[in-house]
Amino acid sequence: MQTDSYSNTLEYELLLSCARTRLDALSIERINNVLQQPIDWAIFAQMALNQGVLSLVSHHLNTHFPSFIPQDIQFALMMHAQSSEDHNKVLSLALCKTLKLLAEQNIRAIPYKGVLFAATIYGNIGLRQCSDVDILVHPTDYLHSRNFLLANGFKLVEGFDLEWECALTVPEGNAVVDLHRTLLPDWFVCPIEFDELWVRCTLAACCGQSVPNLSPEDSLVVLSLYVMKDMAHESLILSQICDIAGLVTKIPIDWQKITEGYKLPIVHRAVKLSLQLCTKFYNDRRHNLFRSGPHADDGKAFSRCKCIRVDSIN
Repeated sequence: MQTDSYSNTLEYELLLSCARTRLDALSIERINNVLQQPIDWAIFAQMALNQGVLSLVSHHLNTHFPSFIPQDIQFALMMHAQSSEDHNKVLSLALCKTLKLLAEQNIRAIPYKGVLFAATIYGNIGLRQCSDVDILVHPTDYLHSRNFLLANGFKLVEGFDLEWECALTVPEGNAVVDLHRTLLPDWFVCPIEFDELWVRCTLAACCGQSVPNLSPEDSLVVLSLYVMKDMAHESLILSQICDIAGLVTKIPIDWQKITEGYKLPIVHRAVKLSLQLCTKFYNDRRHNLFRSGPHADDGKAFSRCKCIRVDSIN
């Protein structure tokens, strides 16, 4: 079912108003106005879950508007939020353990998206729904990394041992690590050099230790490329746009580092597209700050933003 089927509903308006890393005064006022009207909470919760933002919207509603939420729904939202936070804590431990093992072999590894992004941009690892841990290694270290982790009790997830990535279950069996040789599959022709990402990495705290973290500009590029990839597969969800909006509203982006540091037109198109989507769903005009020449506008790609789905609502 396409978003268009729900785009004019109160539940959809409430979802877009709540699905942001921080609520400003205008958002709070808009949410309050929507909540004055009858909400189908079952539909709203299912929409938020499908779009990957249920933990986030639950937090905002329980923090600012608890009196508007039916008690049974409020309890269910709180239970989901707690479960999400517990799961992300497990992922954080899996991330740190994996990085430590790779460091023992002098393998440089860059985590991205996931719980590290939740901690640095959302400010709380429980607010971002995360399914696994993503770690990028240098292409020449990929097979050694994969085999070393397997030798240390990790297990391959059946059907996910691909040329550009593999999925590995940690020895405890409670988390999955996606080990990447490249950020994107080879058919998505956008070579980004690991060494260039590595030298621009900063450090972030995770489970009491410092771990590599993509620079804000590189993080925006990576998130934007995933948006473009997932739009091609018609699998884009709102949480991905929320990630980008959260990043550019929290951390000042040096646009020149993107326009001059990345020469590939596809990167400029991806970033422009992602910021256009922020505008479409959040009325955020921040994308106007970005200038990337004649390749900035990809009207055909932007027109496909309708592929953001609200599926599985019966």
